[in-house]
Amino acid sequence: MNKFGIKFILLIMVAATLTSMLLGCSIWSPDYVKPAIDTPSRWAYFESESLAAENNLAYTAWWQKFNDPVLNRLIESGLINNNSIGQAYGNLEQAKGQLKAVELSWLPITSVYAGYSSNPAFGVPLGVYGIWPQYALFNMFNIIAMQKSAELKVASQEKAVDAAKLVLIGQIANSYYTYIAQAAQLKLYTQYQNDLKEILDVEQADYQDGISSEIIVKGLAQKVNAANVQQKIIENNIIKSQNALRYLINGNPGIIVSSAEFTTVNTAYPNVAALPATVLANRPDVAIAELEYHLAVQNKGGEYTQLLPVIQLDSFQGAANVGNPNPWGGLTTINDAYLEWTLDPKVFGRIEALKGAQKTAYYTYIDTVKKALRDVDNDLVNHKIADQTYSYANKAYLDAQQKYLLTLDLYTTGIDPYRTVLYSKLDVDLTMLEVNNMKLIQMITLVNLYQDLGGGYKYSNHSTEIKSRQS
Repeated sequence: MNKFGIKFILLIMVAATLTSMLLGCSIWSPDYVKPAIDTPSRWAYFESESLAAENNLAYTAWWQKFNDPVLNRLIESGLINNNSIGQAYGNLEQAKGQLKAVELSWLPITSVYAGYSSNPAFGVPLGVYGIWPQYALFNMFNIIAMQKSAELKVASQEKAVDAAKLVLIGQIANSYYTYIAQAAQLKLYTQYQNDLKEILDVEQADYQDGISSEIIVKGLAQKVNAANVQQKIIENNIIKSQNALRYLINGNPGIIVSSAEFTTVNTAYPNVAALPATVLANRPDVAIAELEYHLAVQNKGGEYTQLLPVIQLDSFQGAANVGNPNPWGGLTTINDAYLEWTLDPKVFGRIEALKGAQKTAYYTYIDTVKKALRDVDNDLVNHKIADQTYSYANKAYLDAQQKYLLTLDLYTTGIDPYRTVLYSKLDVDLTMLEVNNMKLIQMITLVNLYQDLGGGYKYSNHSTEIKSRQS
């Protein structure tokens, strides 16, 4: 390339730069201002003094507090093998590839030629060969804008991986505790059925002796059949819970072996809350919504770069066969360096559309933040009420147990009949079933609270395992 060509290229670059400055120095990377949100300093229904926030909650494997090796293994397996997380990593890899494609746009397209040409520029040759690097319609400011957009997409997909992990941890924990709670419920219902049948046998015998009535017998028979129905429902729930767990770890339907006793699980964990600002910083969905808004701002600004001039730069270097006496002795050089400025009216329509997309992303971000605050506040209330409800149910069980022991003493001393003991035992069975139900609700509200607080999804990085499984 001669000196005139180099000077001309530099002149074009200076002209393009000055043009972009006239339209705005930050046209390819518009200034981003995070939307202002009225974030409360405390939760609506809790005193701020009662909230002892856990440090680094996103990095805390909170489920390990329950000291259940089966639950720990299930979550570890899910984080490695779950398909939703694999899909999230795939989307992240795709976004990184798109970023790399933009970064490589700075390099010229290179073509290699060899063959026949009748182009007079080569001296009407019999043959020609050469190499032709070129920047075809090169818009440096648009490339800068596209690269910024691609970087934001990568950041958004990284947060999407975190979000997938957060959801999975909550799903596995809820499914697991539903499974072992239903297993405990089945044992309790079996005891309840046995006690019902024993009472039914006693009442039937008394009915035959004329002591009891047929109404009582039929009423007890109805309860036995209702308990049989409930037992089948519980058995079905156990199968579904196990299959849900197997699915979440990318396994086929089957049995989950666990020796855990739900009655011994500690479901009361106070002070798991965090202040609103901490929650918003932890939540991947909030981060994704903000990144999407930032991306919308960037895309709208980047579209303005389509109004800037583009540059054609290329230089063919090769040789042509122009005949005797020296068929391949002449070096052929063809250079192009020129500015092209085309005004496409459709750009203004796309800019208007991107303004609408930016507005949508703005309100989506605001809505995501408000939902996050609402969900955590609801979770705090739900868990507090579940704790209270479980406490009342447990007190009812203790009262029923005390009543049963008193009636047993009266029966032993010959004061009360045996049926009184059996009915008292039935009350114990029913209150135990209620305690089990309330404890499951208490556990689910606790898991939901940890999930909505953004707990645990960063405690370990499993990207290497995911990639090795896919390769």
